[in-house]
Amino acid sequence: LRTENLQWITFIIQLCYRSSLYGNNAQALLSLYPSSQFGKLYGFTFVFTIFSLFSTTYVLEFAQKLDSFAWVNRGYTCLMGLGYVYPVYLVYKSFRV
Repeated sequence: LRTENLQWITFIIQLCYRSSLYGNNAQALLSLYPSSQFGKLYGFTFVFTIFSLFSTTYVLEFAQKLDSFAWVNRGYTCLMGLGYVYPVYLVYKSFRV
């Protein structure tokens, strides 16, 4: 391949980016929660990493069947929108009290 050097450069950049994400995650867990719970919380974040690793194959197959990622993106948008339901409920409940 003529672009092998470019592939190595992008691999190293991606590796640095992902390691900084995990480092920021660990720092946030250390500063926000008690240190006695760090191992459990940090391990729990890796459950989602393993889940995304195994779900990638299914997402790609689903997108190939539909010939686009539009429905996959809509599904992820709906799932992420569900994350706002509980905070909105708490605000609603706080105004009723």
